Amino acid sequence: MRRITPVLASLAPLLLLLGCSGTKDSDPSGTDSPVDSHGDTDTGDTDTALPVDEDRDGYDSSVDCNDNNYQIYPGATEMCNGIDDDCDEFIDEDFDADGDGEFDAHACSHGTDCNDADPTIGLTRTEVPYDGIDQNCDGEDLTDVDGDFYLGGTGDDCDDTDPSVHPGAPEVPKDGVDQDCDGADDIDGDGDGYGDGDLGGDDCDDLDASVHPGARDYWGDGLDADCDGSDSAVAALSSATVTISGADGAQELAGEDVAICDIDGDTLPDLVVGAPFANGYTGQVGIFYGANRETWTSTLALTDADTLITSDSMFLGFEIGCADLDGDGNDDLVTGRGEIHYSSYNTSFELEIWYGGGGMWPAEMSESDGAATLRMPIGVTRNLTSVYGRNFSVTDLDADGASEIVLVNSADANLTGGDDSFYIIGGGRYSGTALLADEASSVISGEGISMAVALPDLDGDGTSELLVGEAAHGSDDSADTGYPGRASVVNADDVLVDGSVGGLAYGYWQGVGSEELGFSGAAGDFDGDSFGDLAVGALTESTRATDGGGLYLFAPAEAVAGGTSAAGAVVLGGTDAGLLGYAVANTGDANGDGADDLLVTELQADSTDGRVWLLDGARAFSSTVPEDSALLAWTGEAPGSYTGNALAVGDIDGDGASDFVIGAYGFASDGTNANGKVYVLLSGG
Repeated sequence: MRRITPVLASLAPLLLLLGCSGTKDSDPSGTDSPVDSHGDTDTGDTDTALPVDEDRDGYDSSVDCNDNNYQIYPGATEMCNGIDDDCDEFIDEDFDADGDGEFDAHACSHGTDCNDADPTIGLTRTEVPYDGIDQNCDGEDLTDVDGDFYLGGTGDDCDDTDPSVHPGAPEVPKDGVDQDCDGADDIDGDGDGYGDGDLGGDDCDDLDASVHPGARDYWGDGLDADCDGSDSAVAALSSATVTISGADGAQELAGEDVAICDIDGDTLPDLVVGAPFANGYTGQVGIFYGANRETWTSTLALTDADTLITSDSMFLGFEIGCADLDGDGNDDLVTGRGEIHYSSYNTSFELEIWYGGGGMWPAEMSESDGAATLRMPIGVTRNLTSVYGRNFSVTDLDADGASEIVLVNSADANLTGGDDSFYIIGGGRYSGTALLADEASSVISGEGISMAVALPDLDGDGTSELLVGEAAHGSDDSADTGYPGRASVVNADDVLVDGSVGGLAYGYWQGVGSEELGFSGAAGDFDGDSFGDLAVGALTESTRATDGGGLYLFAPAEAVAGGTSAAGAVVLGGTDAGLLGYAVANTGDANGDGADDLLVTELQADSTDGRVWLLDGARAFSSTVPEDSALLAWTGEAPGSYTGNALAVGDIDGDGASDFVIGAYGFASDGTNANGKVYVLLSGG
């Protein structure tokens, strides 16, 4: 309660006296005055309360805009706090120096202007991309306008207004937009890696991914698959995916024989190449272990082999075969040594055996690293300068898991010599040096035997068969009528004991004239009927061209029936002395039609450069010339190369499709010395 001071108490008698006079306050004019004795406006008979200074800041409520806060009064220091500190009716007026309506973010807790000296900068301002200035005060300049996480301006987003355009974005072909920022629109509509020819690319059909430069251009399909301007062009082997050569200027004969097997046991086949004259005529064998396509080097020397076997003696590598000889589950390697009796050169024919144990072999090996030598002098005439070997194959004839060696000991390169037989060397593990004849489990006699290759079970008795070629069969040297030849089918288990081809064969085909039927052969389901067929070379067949050669095709029923049967079809060579049928191999189903196909050598076609045909097995049964059933064809590089003297087929790059290997032992890079060359056609190329 407010205390009454003595001054107010002393006024009471006066007030009482005035009240008793019976008069009202009046001005001299007699009119009531609106101003009382304190100078206040009088709104009635009651006086207005006096102004007060509640916050005791020296300013009463008449001028203090917040008399409850002693820090707020006229003339106080304005702070950036959202309050009118100096009672001038403005809030934080000293903290918007650029007058853009936003307060300095550095001085004000509620400020949004990161640069109060520039009215173009503030929280509500529009950002200008790529100028290095943060206009909207978000902490950075705008460099990703479309929000795709790739920077525009000097960054790598070639269109920062479109989030679908940036490095790595899916490219939409031929829409005029460079979605992936690689510098150009994708003009490869079919995704085969080649741009549309109408838009500056080199793809002649950008709607078909199988058509582009370098594609396989199959013969006779009316399609220019490789965009070279024509269908069915012969390819040059010089452009093969991989080539392997003997040393330039040296007589090495690289590719005299080739084989594909799994030496290192990794389930990916390996390539084995023989060069019997390499290393100063001692001979070398190179093993190139299977690897994916990118790992293969396009140009290789024989000495680049992962494992190089160099002979201790002469002429190693004439023939090559591999299979599991000892039944341990690993492929073993067998290679032949050539025989010569000439001056200081004097060697006997031998088989050298190396047993595989799983895993790669050392980078360098010699015969001392091998396990066994089986020697068989073949009686080459002394002082004869030619080197001779013997053909052999390795296959499991008795289905016991250990493969036998089937060695032909009949005809040399001129179809003369030998004892007109083939030997069976039983599967097992050999060591040291032995005479081959002593190790042979059986000897099968014949007439001019040129080959003995394993076949599938044709007659359904549960065992495999052998196709035995007798290219020199039926000769009459005195009359000089040539060799008609004969091809016979023999049960494999029948040859495990001594006998004769004529006595064991349950079916055969007799050649005519001097065509040397039986020079080469292969088996497979070439017509797609799920039954095995035979393809047999007749080296000097002359119906179409003198010694043009031919390939006979036989269905199995014709052989099983016994006796002499006509061929189901014959494909004839068209070049004099071309020798179509010199070598033949089953490629498996190369074109995906459900039937096996064939590689066939025409040794001296194309002006003796040589040619190798890939024939469609199904069409071959109804064609008479290779052009009618050809899928592909390759020509050699030079005359006298003997292109296709050896063939091998297998998936050495692990892509699930067969690769083709073609030997040309007579190729001479210097035009004189046959260093030899091997062409590897990987399935992807």
